[in-house]
Amino acid sequence: MRNSLFERSENEKEQKPSTGIYHFLLILTFVFLLNQNAEAVEQNESGNKAEAELKHLETLWKTWDSSVTSFELKGFRFVGLFEQKGTVFTHTEFEELVQNQMIPFIDKNEITLENLKSKLNITTPSGGYWRPFSIVMSADSLRIEDVIQGKTYTVVRNNGQESDYYEGQKQANVHGSYSGLISANRSNYLYQVPSSTFKGNVDYSCPQLNFCTMKSKTRLLKYNKETGFVYYYARRSLNGDYRSEKIQSNEIVSPKGVPVPRIIADASYFKNSPTIKVLDLFLFSHIEINPKLSPEIFQIAVPAGVNVVKFENAESYLPLSKGGKRPPMASAQKPISDIQKFSEQPGFGKKEKPASRAQPVNLENDRSSMVLILIIGNILFVFIIIGIMMYRKKTT
Repeated sequence: MRNSLFERSENEKEQKPSTGIYHFLLILTFVFLLNQNAEAVEQNESGNKAEAELKHLETLWKTWDSSVTSFELKGFRFVGLFEQKGTVFTHTEFEELVQNQMIPFIDKNEITLENLKSKLNITTPSGGYWRPFSIVMSADSLRIEDVIQGKTYTVVRNNGQESDYYEGQKQANVHGSYSGLISANRSNYLYQVPSSTFKGNVDYSCPQLNFCTMKSKTRLLKYNKETGFVYYYARRSLNGDYRSEKIQSNEIVSPKGVPVPRIIADASYFKNSPTIKVLDLFLFSHIEINPKLSPEIFQIAVPAGVNVVKFENAESYLPLSKGGKRPPMASAQKPISDIQKFSEQPGFGKKEKPASRAQPVNLENDRSSMVLILIIGNILFVFIIIGIMMYRKKTT
């Protein structure tokens, strides 16, 4: 009996360690579940805050749209293209360029074309350079002037149409709808991204007073909570590679509280690559909100001798061999103040019919007749020769 009791107590002693491990694992599992639940709750709260903040931002941006009836920005632009091999430009170099060169430059208020070329010279394979740039925009119209190789390229959107002319060229174009020649919208200069770009889990935090961050797997937004001004916006692929970046700084706030950046820096990346493909920089020396704009601003004037071509529909852009239609065209006999209005005149692109029209000559018919005459003549010549020979034979 003692032996059986002794053996049982020994077995219980041997089982105690395994029971302790079981309890320890149970506690660990419980703690893990608590942490997971806490993280889920925290993530859910962060997502709710982010959603509320995005709605707040969109409300601000809609207010800006209604309060800003027009604006005029003048300054300088730099566009540079890079290659995947050779001279490359990275995310770090892009941020250093803006933070360490562009912002200090504009803080000194030394914005002239000569200073930009000498102090902010950026080497790109495409030979990018600083040049004058301006944009004027109303509620439904837009005019952009971009100086390229010393000549002004002008694009105007007005009355649902788009027109463009490159100084010195013999052709100006009028498009029946927005052709996509430029992607400039109010949002490029007044606000940034809609909430639809943030999908899935969004982390929201404000590490500094009024300086907040929203981050998802493919988006990162940094902005001023009080003013709604966007300092930084980036898009990434699911693999974490940059797709595009935008940095804005040195904003000027209008009397109605709308912040407009003096520095805009855009970078587009090569696919699945850490290097930048296109660098697009803006430095504005003049910003005016709600100026009075005359209708003539949204017109393009051309000198005499320029051909105005009107692309009325999609077929106008296709080659004739692929079912396209030749767009109507008319030459400016004298200087034109508004090519869009000129293209809307009755009979635009239709040539006048001449009073008398000569009967066209059909060369193919003439050539056939001549051949037939030659054949008949040759046959008659042969018969004459045969007749002469037979006559001589009879007389001999």
